[in-house]
Amino acid sequence: MARTLTRTASKSPSATARLLCLVNRHQPVGRRADWDGASYISRCEHCQAPIFRLKKGKWRRDRRRRGGQDRL
Repeated sequence: MARTLTRTASKSPSATARLLCLVNRHQPVGRRADWDGASYISRCEHCQAPIFRLKKGKWRRDRRRRGGQDRL
C-alpha cells in the first residue's frame, strides 16, 4: 500500500529552523538583503531577527540593530 505525504503550508518555523536560529544560523527573508554601506542586512525568515551577512551564505544576528530602530 503506497502512502503519500502532503505538506501543509505553515507560518510557524520548523523545529530545524528554530534550532538553527538558536545557534545563530539565520536565513534572510526571501533570500533578499539590502546594502547599508558596510554590510548586507535583512531579517531572518524564521525568527524575524535583524541579521547581517558575515560572508556569502553565512548570516548572523545583528545585535547592533534592535526591534524597531532599523529600516527593515
